[in-house]
Amino acid sequence: MINGLLEKVGIKLPSSTKNYIADSNVYASIYMSVIVIILETWMIQRMFPYFIEQNKSATYIIQHLGAYFIFLFVGVIMFAYAFYYLRHKKKNRTFATAAIMFFCMVALLFGLWITYTSNTFNIITLITMSIYVFGFYAWYPWVSILLVVFVHIAVYYIAGIKEELSLGFKINFIIIEISFIVMAFHSYFQRLTTAKEKKNLSDTNDYLRRIATHDEITGIYNLHYFRQLAKDDLEKSVDNKIFLFIDLENFKSYNNKHGFAMGNDLLRHVAAVLSETFDGGLVARVSDDHFIVLCENTDISNKLASISEKIKTQHHEVYLGIKVGAYIPLSKDENINLCCDHARYACGMIKKRYDEDFCIYDKNMDDTFIKRQYIVNNIDKAVANDYIKVFYQPIVDAKTGIKCGYEALARWQDPTYGMLSPGIFIPVLEEHRQIHKLDKKVVEIVCRDMKENKEKGTRVFPTSLNFSRLDFERMDVVGVVEEYMKEYDIEKDMLHIEVTESAMSDNTGRLDAALDEFRNRQMALWLDDFGSEYSSLNVLKDYSFDVLKIDMKFLSNMSEKSKDIIASIIKMAKSIGMKTLTEGVETEEQKEFLKEAGCEMLQGYFFGKPMPMSEQIK
Repeated sequence: MINGLLEKVGIKLPSSTKNYIADSNVYASIYMSVIVIILETWMIQRMFPYFIEQNKSATYIIQHLGAYFIFLFVGVIMFAYAFYYLRHKKKNRTFATAAIMFFCMVALLFGLWITYTSNTFNIITLITMSIYVFGFYAWYPWVSILLVVFVHIAVYYIAGIKEELSLGFKINFIIIEISFIVMAFHSYFQRLTTAKEKKNLSDTNDYLRRIATHDEITGIYNLHYFRQLAKDDLEKSVDNKIFLFIDLENFKSYNNKHGFAMGNDLLRHVAAVLSETFDGGLVARVSDDHFIVLCENTDISNKLASISEKIKTQHHEVYLGIKVGAYIPLSKDENINLCCDHARYACGMIKKRYDEDFCIYDKNMDDTFIKRQYIVNNIDKAVANDYIKVFYQPIVDAKTGIKCGYEALARWQDPTYGMLSPGIFIPVLEEHRQIHKLDKKVVEIVCRDMKENKEKGTRVFPTSLNFSRLDFERMDVVGVVEEYMKEYDIEKDMLHIEVTESAMSDNTGRLDAALDEFRNRQMALWLDDFGSEYSSLNVLKDYSFDVLKIDMKFLSNMSEKSKDIIASIIKMAKSIGMKTLTEGVETEEQKEFLKEAGCEMLQGYFFGKPMPMSEQIK
C-alpha cells in the first residue's frame, strides 16, 4: 500500500518506468523546442519593427528582444541535447531531467518576464508557457504542485507591483492553476500507465525471446538454439572440437526423494557447473537430466572428473554421477543433429556399465548406429513388404518329449542387411516406441500360418505370442488379436498371450485392463522370463497366469544351489495353480533334472531351433 502511494507521487518507481517517462519528456522537448524556435524567430522578426514603429524605448526593446533571444537560444540548446540524448544508447537520465527542468523554468520565467514588462497586467504569454510546461511534460505530482505554487506566488508578486487584482481575476486565476494541476496529473498518470503496459509487453517479449533460445529451468541454451550456434561454430573451425552428451545418473531417484523443486535446483547446479567448466564452449540442456556440450577437445578427462566430483558432493544420500558420450566431428559441414545423436548413442552404450563413465563414438558404433537408424526408418516398409518373418521354436511335454506347441519369434529378412538379428531390431524398436508395428505383424502371420496348416490338413499346434509393455500403450492388443483370430478363423485356445515379468513391473494400467479382457475371453496367459532380472513375487500374488516361463539364465550353471532354486520355483508355481515351462534347455542332463523336478513343458535348442513353419512341418 505504501509502495503504491509512493509510486503515485513519483518517489518510488521501477527504473524502466523512470526511463520511459524521461524518454517521453525528451521527445516532448523536441516538439517544445521546435515550437519555441519557430515562434521566437517569428516574434523577433515581427516585434522589432513593431517596437520601432511604436516608439518604444531602447530599454524596453532590449528587455523584450533579449528575452526572445535568450528563450530562442535555450530552445536551440534543448533541441540539440534532446537529439543527442535519443541517438545514444548510454543515457544520463538525471542530466536529461535537469536539462528539461531548466528549459521549462526558462519558459515559465519567460512568461513571467513578459507579464512583468507589459504596460498592462497581461498573463497570456505566461498561460501559454504554462500550457507547454504542464501539457507536454509528465511531471511527478509533487513537482507539478511546486511549479504551480511558484507561478501563483510569482504572479501575485508581479500583480502587487503592477496593479491591484480584482476578485474575479483571482478566482479565474485559481481555476486556471487547478486546471494546470489536473492537466499535469493527467499527463503523468497517462504516461505512468503507458509505461507499465510497455514494461509488461517488454517483459513478455523478453520472456518469449529467452525461452526461444534458453532452457526455462536452467537458463542455459536449449537444444534448438544450441544446434544453430553449433552449426555456426563448426563452420568457423572443426579443429579440436568435441561433442559431449552428459547423462545425470540417478536423477529420478533424487527427484522422488526430494521433490521436483529440489530436482530443478539440482539441474540448475549441474548447468552452472558445466557452464563454468566449459567456459567458452556451448552448453545446453537437451531434456530431463540430459545435457549437450560443444567445446575444445582439451583436458576432457580432468574436466569430467571435476564435474563428477562437484555433482557427487551435492548430495550424499543419493548417489549422483554422470555418464558421458563423446563424438569428434570430422568436417565443417557435418549434420549437427547427427553429431548430437552420435554422442548420445555413445553415452547409451555405457548406460548400464557401472565401471565406465566415458565413451567416444567410433567406427564400430557408427556401423551399429547406421543399422539402428535403418531399422527405425524401414520398419513400416518391412511390414508392408513382408520382410518380417515368423520362426517357430518347439515346446515339448516334459514327460513324453512330444511337441505340444510353439513359441512365435520374429525375424527380419532384409534385402540390404540380410537376416537381421532380433537382438538388434527388437531393442531398437522398443526404444523408439515402434515395437507394436512388428508385434501386430507377427500376430497376423501366426494366424495366417495356422489357417494354411488347417487347409492342408496338417496338425495345428497352440502358439504363444510375445507382447511388449509398449504394445499395450501403442495399440489395442486385445482388438488386434481378436481381429486376426476372426479373419483367419482361429480358436481362442490356439493362441497363448506371453507378457514379460519386467512389463508387469512397469505396468501403466492399460496392461491390467487388457489382461483382464483376455482372461474374460478364456485365453491362456503366460508370464515370460521369470527370474531374468529381479523377480518380484508381487507379480505372482497380484496377477493370475496359467503358465510360468522360467528364464534360461537359471540353467547356465547347474549347481546344486541353482537346482534347488528351480525346484522351489516349480513347486511354488504348482501350489498356486500354475504350470511351468523352462526355456533354454540344451542338454540331456538339464532335461532329466527338470522332468524330475516336475516341470510340465520344456523349450530349447535340445528340442529344436526356431525355424519357419514350412521347415517345422517337414
